[in-house]
Amino acid sequence: MIELPLLDDIISLNDLYELIESVEPEDYDSQKLEEIYNLEKNLSFNYDSLLEDSADGRNIDGLLKVYEDELASLRQKLLSMPTSSTVESELDEVKKKLDQLAKEHKEHLKELRKLTGEFEKVKKLRYDTFMKSFESIREKLGAVYKKITGRDSAQAFLLTVNPEEPYLDEIKFKFVPPNKQNRGPVEPSGGEKTLAALSLLFSIHGDQHVPILLLDEIDADLDKKNVMNVIKYLNEAKKEQQIIFISHNDSVIKCADRIYGFYAATKNDQSKRTIYLSFDLNKYKNN
Repeated sequence: MIELPLLDDIISLNDLYELIESVEPEDYDSQKLEEIYNLEKNLSFNYDSLLEDSADGRNIDGLLKVYEDELASLRQKLLSMPTSSTVESELDEVKKKLDQLAKEHKEHLKELRKLTGEFEKVKKLRYDTFMKSFESIREKLGAVYKKITGRDSAQAFLLTVNPEEPYLDEIKFKFVPPNKQNRGPVEPSGGEKTLAALSLLFSIHGDQHVPILLLDEIDADLDKKNVMNVIKYLNEAKKEQQIIFISHNDSVIKCADRIYGFYAATKNDQSKRTIYLSFDLNKYKNN
């Protein structure tokens, strides 16, 4: 590099080179470019030193070649630097992308609000539908339990764990058998559990009616009194649905409208077959 002094010592060429090289190409902006251009414009060189070098016997042609190479290198650096118009063009592109992103963001927010509103409507409908059935079943439960136990002191409850979204958590079913309100926590008997479960089942079917109710030996743990209480309740329920009761209990069978039975029989050839029987008991109830 050739040292060429300046007429004004405000800045040296070395300082100018360091300023240019310290800025990465991606960091150029119009303000920094303008700063560099103004510095270059105001440079004033002291060419007397060239005459002194020549007077010392240096080759003028060789010196010119060095200067030309250095000048070409500087021109190449300047050409590689983005111009203010290029920076502004890139800035315009960035602004266009930002505007597009802002537009898309606004559209997405609008769609999100729409979907959120629809979700809240479905959530409310789900809650209202659930609570309508839940309240109906809860209101029926206490009355049904009293009826099939035959005691007004019997109590049964349904409780929600999650009041805001009850269908997401468990539903607690609690019952107090007749005359056991003040006995503390005592394990209920099999018959008491059966009556409580039946009261819940009948309450659910009372809210959501089904055409056929199938009961399979639900009387196994019940004494005769409770069996008759259940049959009394079923005699009222059969007005709205057909009830099929599988049982070996004489008290149940004699209260039925029709009974069906089957048994295995052996033919003369020792082969077995199943015999099906059906009797309409309504013909004999008045006798």
